[in-house]
Amino acid sequence: MARMKTSSSHRISRRHFLGTAAKTAALLSFPTILPARVLGLEGATPPSEKIAVGLIGCGNIARGQAHYGDADSVVAAVCDVRPERRADFKTKYGNCTDYIDFRELLANKSIDAVHVSTPDHWHVPMAVMAAEAGKHMNIEKPFSMSVGGLLAVDRALAERKVVFQFGTENRCDPRAYRFVELAANGFLGPVIAAVVWGPDGGMRPGPDPTLSEPVPEGLDWDLWLGPAPQVPFHSRRLVYTGSGDYTLGRLSNWGIHMLNIFQWWADVAGHGVPVVFRGAVKMNPHPQFNNAASWDMELEYTSGFKLQFLSDDVAAKKNLPTYHLTPRKVGAPNGVTLIGEKGWLHWGYPAIFESSLMPYAELMRYKLPEQRVAVPKSAGGLNSDFIRAIKTGATPIANWPSTFRSDMIPVLVDLAGRTQSEVRWDPAAKQVTAPASAQPFLRRAMRDPWGKTVYKYLEPRKA
Repeated sequence: MARMKTSSSHRISRRHFLGTAAKTAALLSFPTILPARVLGLEGATPPSEKIAVGLIGCGNIARGQAHYGDADSVVAAVCDVRPERRADFKTKYGNCTDYIDFRELLANKSIDAVHVSTPDHWHVPMAVMAAEAGKHMNIEKPFSMSVGGLLAVDRALAERKVVFQFGTENRCDPRAYRFVELAANGFLGPVIAAVVWGPDGGMRPGPDPTLSEPVPEGLDWDLWLGPAPQVPFHSRRLVYTGSGDYTLGRLSNWGIHMLNIFQWWADVAGHGVPVVFRGAVKMNPHPQFNNAASWDMELEYTSGFKLQFLSDDVAAKKNLPTYHLTPRKVGAPNGVTLIGEKGWLHWGYPAIFESSLMPYAELMRYKLPEQRVAVPKSAGGLNSDFIRAIKTGATPIANWPSTFRSDMIPVLVDLAGRTQSEVRWDPAAKQVTAPASAQPFLRRAMRDPWGKTVYKYLEPRKA
């Protein structure tokens, strides 16, 4: 083998070598100063101990809710099928990886947790796949479009030790906390009635299924659809609240805000969950916007307690003492009213808390007895609770069991509307009693591979 020639310009003399070595030794002996944040001193968290979060979905909800990058977390990745949104969040969070396909993000072992802010029809498949990837998850509301979806996630989570947090930010509202705490500790005396209402669905037409437009450059339309039916692209579909293929509409989108707070009180008060759903639901006849337009439902709980769950148009005709408290100018009349032997207590979104017994300021400082029913309390915000639960093992304020109980309510009201019949829920057996016409909606069809990924959890288990 021929010997490699050494260029004269790269020869090193003994004198040069010794001089260089001496300088290097001097540099190495000089103390190295590192910032405290790198070492974790002065209360700072070293980067290696921060929870790495991946954001899946970079739209308006994520802009409002998916806030990370504090002392205990860092946004390490962003993902969206729409390139302009992906680029916007990558710019916002700087040095992070961006993905089109969320499966690639889930496969990244350096990601600890995900915050999912996608259209509703994606929540269940992404929850299952996040659990399978060992990722902690904070998923926006509403959660599922069917009982089958809830049951599948329930089983997927039961098999894995990951934190689940539901994006119901109102559980961190000090007014909502006080509402539940006062009612659970006798402020009203025995609670004898309750009413929850939210914006009606209206009769708006959905996107015309015969219309189509060219797919915008860079948009992965097939991945946007995911488990939903394959249809041509149209820009109106991106405003997905109008189509029953992607959501249960305002019944769920808005209803979950109020139902989640009511169920929080019902849990603390020991009423269990609704087991009978009876009443009237008017469905929108439009084939694409086939969601509930109006509803007047009575929900009977395990304890026998009864809740009226109404759409706004129905609530306006009921002569409720608290209906006027949420002004129409907020664009979404809503409320949760508990009526006791002493008076009523009302919470509404956003930031509405009133009572017939005393003004707001007195409600917030009213002193309860030392021996009282404990109500879980947020430690500083929904995302902070999420990160804290991951790091310490604490139970998040909007954990999976509470999500399962709350989200099941609009799902079963929707089922009552689609079957135009009474629906019953057995919480022990986790089974629904409904007419045969309910079958397509108990386990909504999903395109594969998403359907197989989710519904394998509903198959009989081998002994």
